Amino acid sequence: MTKVASEMYINKMFGVTQEEVDAILEVLRTPRYPLYGEQIARFEKEFAEHVGTKYAVAVSSGTAGLHLALIACGIGPGDEVITPSHSFHSVADCVLFVGARPVFCDIDYDSFNIDPEDARKRITPKTKALMPVHLNGHPADMDPIMEMASKKNIHVIEDAAHSLGAKYKGKMTGTFGELNMFSFAPGKHVTTMGDGGMMTTDREDLADKIRMLCNHGRGPLFKKVDEKGFPASIGNDILGYNYRISEVHAAVGRVQLRRFIRGEAGPEIRREHVKEYEQLLRNTPIKTPGEKEWAYHSYCRFITKAPRRDDLWLFLRQKGIRCGIPYYPSVHLNKTYVERYGFKKGMLPVTEQVAQEVLSFPLRRIREDIPRENTERVASAIKEFYK
Repeated sequence: MTKVASEMYINKMFGVTQEEVDAILEVLRTPRYPLYGEQIARFEKEFAEHVGTKYAVAVSSGTAGLHLALIACGIGPGDEVITPSHSFHSVADCVLFVGARPVFCDIDYDSFNIDPEDARKRITPKTKALMPVHLNGHPADMDPIMEMASKKNIHVIEDAAHSLGAKYKGKMTGTFGELNMFSFAPGKHVTTMGDGGMMTTDREDLADKIRMLCNHGRGPLFKKVDEKGFPASIGNDILGYNYRISEVHAAVGRVQLRRFIRGEAGPEIRREHVKEYEQLLRNTPIKTPGEKEWAYHSYCRFITKAPRRDDLWLFLRQKGIRCGIPYYPSVHLNKTYVERYGFKKGMLPVTEQVAQEVLSFPLRRIREDIPRENTERVASAIKEFYK
């Protein structure tokens, strides 16, 4: 029996044990400013080694990371960024933050991810970046995305918030783009028990730029001293943001990452739970998520397609069963985007169809969480509804 398996989980939903508490206490006992330190540096190094990139930079959230990635790539007013509308609206919001225009493309009906052919049709001379989202843990089809980006000299920024552990043709997601974002929000495979994110890249210049941008724009000038050791400047080199992660969050993230790497939390456990759902829902109209032949799905979320979705959601809620309706309405039909751009229904038919069908159910993070009888109860109630 592993050490973790024999421990008492403090919080099974998030896989938290005494190990996280001890890591926090170590930071609290250390007489060092808690925004710069060894926990952050080690977290970045360990994460980059696991994912397979040269550099990783920790930031305060996934959204902060995407915002900084767009700035680091020089995206600004007059530019266009192509991204799916079936996603969390913060992805497109970051495009607005830098003054650019989001161009929404349709999705693949089975994987919920960006449709490369539809994206290709939307490229114009103003297109400066493609932002594929590896939604729910299923990788996007990256080969055609990278091919069109190379031909058109377009930046690629991966949103890998859901896809830690996922692979595209055997290669980890978050390693294809120039800059790539991972999230450590509570629902992700690895959480810092709050917000947190990590940017990965193989380019040293972009890693350095993200480090400056997330720390108020402080760079080489901030670190310089004169011949007497007096600081040359306590100001900034460029305009930046307070998007730093703390030592406390990094310490928790390190513990969670180690557990993830050991297989005591993460994709394999969730894939086992998905198989339970598939078996129990076999004779119902519910369509469980698929997996492309080139994909390894990490199942950050379990998203089904359900006929009469809204009625089913209400029925399950009355029975005390927790389920969700993710990304509804689609981003292009959110009030912010309708009012700003006049978007209307019908512009993205697959996306809009999916938004009317998807229904999510909880997946266990650790084997000790969500017993099989809970899954059986969900399946039984679904069968009752469709009868």
